[in-house]
Amino acid sequence: MKKGWTVKITPRFNTKEIHDKTIGRFWIDFQTQAWHMGEGLHRYMISYINSNCKRAGSTGQLEKAITHDTIHGAGIIGFGIGNMDILNAQAKHWYVINFGKKITGEPFIPFNGKIRPIEFVDGPADPSKVGVGNSQAIKFRRIQDPSKEPRPSIIRPMHYIEATQRLLLAHTKLLLARLRTFKL
Repeated sequence: MKKGWTVKITPRFNTKEIHDKTIGRFWIDFQTQAWHMGEGLHRYMISYINSNCKRAGSTGQLEKAITHDTIHGAGIIGFGIGNMDILNAQAKHWYVINFGKKITGEPFIPFNGKIRPIEFVDGPADPSKVGVGNSQAIKFRRIQDPSKEPRPSIIRPMHYIEATQRLLLAHTKLLLARLRTFKL
């Protein structure tokens, strides 16, 4: 941003009004429901990964490394899904699976494009099937001449974080609407 420039962001909603009509009146109920929403989102993220896995033979490392943590503080309710320290220690591939590229922004090609699968559980490698199916590779071979041999394809992004964020937004709107209609 250039020196001397200022940016003002005005929300399209009145946070004080939302607080007074919902959260402020039913704070304990809101905390409980929000925490349970976090548990549900944690289960959803793991389920999303399992149901959208592009290749068979997943070890489940990523799913096991995704945690649901309660964030404590005075007068706040918070939860986190997927502690990055744990993910980086137990499932370094979490970024590649979600975004389809390395943290540096380069496309991720398995084995740096130097080895390619030649046989899958359901038969030999077939270039016409690139990007479809989810059969596990069982035999590999080093690529001798990259200009003549087909190279492995890049990892397609799964976007499991974004899918969970969309569900978080939808559930938050539903929770606020439920609290608005709740009568004493």
